Order: sequence, then structure tokens, then C-alpha cells
Amino acid sequence: MGEYMQFSAKTKNEAITKACIELGVSSDQLDIQVVSEGSSGFFGIGSKPAIIKACKKEESSEEKEIEKIIDSVKIDALKEETAKEVVKDETAWKRYLTTAARIYKYPFQEQLLIYAQRPDATACASIEVWNSRKLNCWVNKGAKGIALIDEEIPIHG
Repeated sequence: MGEYMQFSAKTKNEAITKACIELGVSSDQLDIQVVSEGSSGFFGIGSKPAIIKACKKEESSEEKEIEKIIDSVKIDALKEETAKEVVKDETAWKRYLTTAARIYKYPFQEQLLIYAQRPDATACASIEVWNSRKLNCWVNKGAKGIALIDEEIPIHG
């Protein structure tokens, strides 16, 4: 699980709603700890806010497996569609070859995926390689990567 964040509002339900909005999930995907129920006071005098701590629940391993399979199917469909597109005419084939020439160490299937997602890619590597001290480069937080299928790792555990 991630780190707990604290939220406060007039009521516990309002605090939970704030947490859902801030963390971008529904309440059933949150682990919630009530710090203070809060009180309305007497005619609003002496009222205290409700305070909760919340963090996103970890996905179950089954949900992660299903997500991996869905992603794999989507990536495979992208690869097939790209293959059909690049063989349609000479210009499309030349554009693909320009990209493939820059990433020549990758197999054909992965070159297709790289071309489909970033035709202007000049280099491709795992995040571990980019962030290693060898390259002296760092991937910025929130940067979008290029999806490839690692066929050496089995999808079914």
C-alpha cells in the first residue's frame, strides 16, 4: 500500500469524498482510518472537522494478472494493425524503415510496436537502463513510455 494522506471536512463522508477525488479512485478502493469523527458543536460553535487518513488499496494479484493479459492483447492488436499499415504503400514502408534503422537491435515485432507508438524514437531502453549511471540520463516523473511485450516472462503465474 502507498502512503496515507490526511483529509478533513465537516463530516466523515465529505472527508472520504475529498480523498476519493484527490486519489482518483472510488471509496471501495481506499483503505480508510478515521482519526476524528468530528462534531457539529452547539449551533456551530465549537465544531470540529472530521479527519481521516486514506491511501489506495493494492490491487489483488488476480486483478493484476487480468490487467496484464488485457494489456498484452491490446499491444498485440496494435502490432498487427501497424504491420498492415506499413505494407500498404511505399511511403509508409520508408517511414517505418527510417525508424527501424535507428532501433536496429530490436526484433521486427518490437520495431513495429516502437514505430506505432513513437515513429520519431531515436533510442529505446528499459527504465532501469535509462536511470542507470552509465547513461547519465533520468526519466522524468510522469513521462510516457513505449509499451513492449516481454515474451520471456510468463503471463500466467
